[in-house]
Amino acid sequence: KWLWGEWLEVWLAGVLEDARSADGGSEPLFHEVHQDLKIKDPKSKDERFQADVVAVHGATAYLFTCTVDEKKALVKSKLFEAVQRAAQLGGDHARVGVFSFAGSADAIVKEIQQEGWDGYDNVRAFGLDDLAHPDELIRKVREWVLGRPR
Repeated sequence: KWLWGEWLEVWLAGVLEDARSADGGSEPLFHEVHQDLKIKDPKSKDERFQADVVAVHGATAYLFTCTVDEKKALVKSKLFEAVQRAAQLGGDHARVGVFSFAGSADAIVKEIQQEGWDGYDNVRAFGLDDLAHPDELIRKVREWVLGRPR
């Protein structure tokens, strides 16, 4: 389990915890960052769902789903699941990011948006280049969170 992807969740949560609202600034970009968040049914104590990484900025929840898989079908299915989970967690204003090893993760997101799926207009994709360059990842996430153009 650790090699199949849990390490990526831990790494991403650490990067997001260290992210600042501005380059060289001291104010954190996220007020909270949680890795492996599990929501349980209060009556049965059964797990309702699990999220890889959840970060909160203001009143907006950012749910990140992670996979070391490269297959388009798996990345797409993780996105579908993450959008549903994000809506349950943070309502209509929740945002979703997918972190995968797919070389075309951003193209997968664009494809879903072009197909007209509701709720996918503010999904972002991150991948291998971002793993190799965490500063660039933070820049992209900061632009997304603070509402600056891509």
